[in-house]
Formats: sequence, structure tokens, C-alpha cells
Amino acid sequence: MLVAVGVLVAWSWRYSSGHLVYALDDAYIHLAMARNLAEHGVFGVTRYGFTSSSSSPLWTLVLAGVFAIFGARDWVPLAFNVLFAASLLAVADRVLQTHGARPRSRLLALVAVVVLTPVPPLVLVGQEHLLHATLTLVFAALLTWAAPSAALLLVAPALTATRYEGLFLVFIACLVLAARRRSSFALALGVVSLLPPAVYGLVSLAHGWYALPNPVILKGALGEGLAGWGRLALVPFLGGWGELVRTPHVLALVMLAAVTLVARWRSPSSREGTLLIVFIGTAILHLQYARTGWFYRYEAYLVVFGIVAAAVALDGLGDRVRPRWLPAALASAVALVCAVRGVRAHLETPGAVGNIYEQQIQMGRFLARYYPGESVAANDIGAIDWLADLRVLDLWGLASREVAEAKLTGRYTTAVIAELARSRGDRVAVIYERWLDAAGGVPPEWIRAGRWRVARNVVLGDRTVAFYAVDPTEAAALADHLRVFAPELPPGVAQMGPYTR
Repeated sequence: MLVAVGVLVAWSWRYSSGHLVYALDDAYIHLAMARNLAEHGVFGVTRYGFTSSSSSPLWTLVLAGVFAIFGARDWVPLAFNVLFAASLLAVADRVLQTHGARPRSRLLALVAVVVLTPVPPLVLVGQEHLLHATLTLVFAALLTWAAPSAALLLVAPALTATRYEGLFLVFIACLVLAARRRSSFALALGVVSLLPPAVYGLVSLAHGWYALPNPVILKGALGEGLAGWGRLALVPFLGGWGELVRTPHVLALVMLAAVTLVARWRSPSSREGTLLIVFIGTAILHLQYARTGWFYRYEAYLVVFGIVAAAVALDGLGDRVRPRWLPAALASAVALVCAVRGVRAHLETPGAVGNIYEQQIQMGRFLARYYPGESVAANDIGAIDWLADLRVLDLWGLASREVAEAKLTGRYTTAVIAELARSRGDRVAVIYERWLDAAGGVPPEWIRAGRWRVARNVVLGDRTVAFYAVDPTEAAALADHLRVFAPELPPGVAQMGPYTR
């Protein structure tokens, strides 16, 4: 795993001119929020006020704690992710050992975890997903003990504070415990798991925001269009089946878990069955209420969980079924399905790093140089807030409550965008023009000064970012700034528009 991470980091440096750059702009949202909390006591993407922009409060708090001691350093998420990647393998191996898996089965399962999750690309994503996967395995392992211990009550709130998807796993665990006539423990587990979201929600509401973080609301699978009979999709296990079919790697793991569960149903031990049941239930709830994809990260914990649960159940199954080679054949078929995603993630990571370096990092450098402390409109806010001191109007809505409210109430229009930018005194906008098409397009009074376009898009919202003067009197100055900055852009960035003439 460490060799693979080292190779991927070195390979990615070639795409970022030797700079440490993460594969997603979202990593810089956490970095910016952690720095503002550590240095200014403000939980926000800027130092000017609270924003409910983190879907992982614990990750942001951990980064902020390190920044408070050692200063804001962009390598901290990389170091943490290497640590959590190693912890993930250690925990996975411990779970396999505890369930009696043979050394060869453990080795194959751990290799599958590294390649198929995929671990090295997630290290370079620079976010909390490896921590989430590790806590998921720890929680699932504790649940399979004959008598669930108080340790579950400690891991559960850490799990839900790391990512809200942890609530799916806890919900299934509570059902399992209730079925075992441990209702009191199940109730206690549910209560402690809800504490972090509840505390965050109260803090957010006190600042005038929503109870859930804006990323959870705006990126959730059920955020729009629930009316009439569609509200049945809110009932657990009634939805998510269509999304399961559209997610072949998760479908393959769920089918393997289901087949293995049936094969082991009469086994004297129920621990393996518990792992399989909890995995299947968690996967279905995730696909019903959350998202998958966006550079392989949202469902990564499910892939890890599925691999370990299936490995535990499949080990030794050949002694109970005929033909004996069938379990190995099933596992190999599932591995092939998941390998498509895993190999693609490794191959795409350097290009993703290059995308962020060529676009978001250059946007941040440009704004830091020419618009420090100014009001700016944008719809990708991570790197620009990490690199520049800005007052940002987030046109996507993660860091601007007014935009999120307009989207959720169906009032997100060109006129609303123009009014928000005007009322805040925004001087320039750095945007993906296509992202505003659904609202009616870019406000006609904004003046475009130029555009940057990357050659190949892997993770960007759009390969072309446009620079607009929100205030018409700023148009000439913006064009001049772009012209002066032009020689510093990476060679792979094509420049277009009025400032190039």
C-alpha cells in the first residue's frame, strides 16, 4: 500500500509541477475551514463568518487542532490519510483474524481492499473517507461480538461525526440488536450516534443556517422532487434499488454477500451472517438516501466493508458447498467487476491532480494577488478560499445560505444571482458558465473578460472557467490583471476571450 501511494504521489507531482495538490477541490474546503477555526475561531470557509459547508465536522476539527499547534500546512491531510490507510489495513486484518480467516484469504482480501477501495487515490483525495472506512470496520467488528460492549457507544458518535452516512450503519445495527432482544442497548446506541449531528445542527441553527450541512442537503439523493407518492422513497428500504442496479461494483458486492449469506444460513456461527446482513442493509440505505461516485469516494467505505464481510464468510465455505471451487469463482467474478473501478481510479488520479493544479490552484493564486479581501462570486470555492483571503458568494450554495435557500425553494434564477452579487458588492465572478444555465444563464450585465480551458477534464465541474466583471467599472482592470498573470499559467491551460486580444 505504501509503495502504491508513493508511486501515485510521485506520478501526480509530474502533473502539478512538483507541488502537493489534492485530487478534488473539496479537500481545500476542509483546509480553509480548519485554518479559519484555528486562527480566527470561525467555523467557515472564510474568516468572516460561520458557514455550514463541512459534511465531516470531525475531520475539520481534527485538522483545526493540528493547525492550532503546528500552523496551517497543506500536507496534513496527506499525512493523516497515510496513517488512516495503514490503520484500515490493520483493522481489516484484525477482523479477518478474529473470524478465523486463513492467511491466504487474509492476504487476498487486504490486496483487494488496497486496489478496489481504492486506497491510494483516496489518500490523494485529501478527505475523511479512509477514516470513515476504518471506523466502519471497527464498528462492524464490535457489533459481531457475542455481547456488544460499551466500546460501540464510543465508536458510534465518532462514526457519525466523521460522515453522516454512518447513521445508516448505526440504524441497521440497532435493528440487529433489537432482534437479539438488546433493545435498551440499541436505544442507547441510537441516542449517542445522534449526538454529533444534533450538536452540529443546534450550532448551525443558532447561526441562521440549516440543521444539516449544506453539502448533505444539496448533494443528497432525495433533495429534490419529492411529491405525492414520491414521498414513499423516504421509507427505509423502499428506495435505492434502481441506484443499486446502476452501481455495478456495489451491486456485485451485495449479490455476493446475499449468496454467501444463504449458503451459510445454517452455519452454527452467526457472526459472519451478522456482518453480511449489516453490510447489505447499510448499502441499500446508502443508495436510497446518499450519493455514489464523485471520484470514487462516497461509497468507498461500502467497498471496504463488502470485501471484508465477504472474505470472512467465504473463507472455508468451499468445504461446505459443491462444487468446492464455486466460492472462489464468485469472488473472482466480483473482483473483476470492482477492478474496473479500482484500476480506473488509479489511472485517473494524476490527471485529477493536474486538473486541480491547472484550474483551481491558478484561480486561487490569481485572486490572492489581485483581489485580497474583496467580495468575489464563484461556484468552486475550496482552493480559492485556501489560497486567498476572500469574501465569497458561493453560487453553488455550499458556503452561501441565501443561494442554498434559493435553490431549495425553486427561486434560483439569473435575477436572484445578480441581486445577491450586487447587494454584496462583488467585483468579479470566477465561474463555470454552464452551471448557471438551469437558473437562466449568467446575468447579462456582467462583462466577461476571458476564459481558461484545460485540455482534459477528469474531476472539474467544467474544463472552462470564465472571469466576469460583476461591476462594469472593473472590466478593464480585470482584463489587465488576466493579461499580466497569463505567463504564469501552466502550459496546458488555453486562454481565450477579450483579454487575449
